[in-house]
Order: sequence, then C-alpha cells, then structure tokens
Amino acid sequence: MISNKLFTEAIRYTVIDCSDPDSDNDIGYMLEDSTYAYINIYELAHKCKEWAFRHTDIYSGQRHHAKGSIVENYCVISIHHEAFYADTEQSAIFKACQWILDNKETK
Repeated sequence: MISNKLFTEAIRYTVIDCSDPDSDNDIGYMLEDSTYAYINIYELAHKCKEWAFRHTDIYSGQRHHAKGSIVENYCVISIHHEAFYADTEQSAIFKACQWILDNKETK
C-alpha cells in the first residue's frame, strides 16, 4: 500500500515496517528504535500530500457520475501531468507520491 521509504519521508522518522489499514483505518508501523505506533490512513495521506507539495503541485479527488455515485478516485501531479487512479483517494495519493519519490532520486 505504501512503501517504508515514502512513509519515512511523510512522517520524518525512519519506518522499518508497516501494516495494511485495520477496520478503523489505522496503519501500524515500527520505527528503527523498535517503537510501534499507529496513524490513521487519512492523516498519513495528508502528510504525504504535504511532503509532495515541497516538490510539485499535487491534487486529488473523486470523479462522480451525474447521479452522484463515485466513478474513480484520482491524484494528479500537475508539473508532469501524471495521473494516478486507485480504489481509494488515499491509495491514489500514495501512488502519486511514490512516483515523485522514485523520479526525484533519478535526477
């Protein structure tokens, strides 16, 4: 769902392991000093977007049918006109931020 490297960038602590979200949308993670903690997936997605804003413009949202049902969740990196789609808005944000992280290092 989210790489340890991106998680580390977003929360500014070295994450060595993380779990998938539980039923309360909390993600468990372990820091390099073996401390275990939880963060809500919405808060983590917000932290990832804050991290991304330091590198480029990024926005996310949902596209809807005229009748109001959600068609797709997306995240767009405007500087590269890249779009990322996923089942949830948070997953789309994580995909976009991972792309930024991967491409930032190749330059």
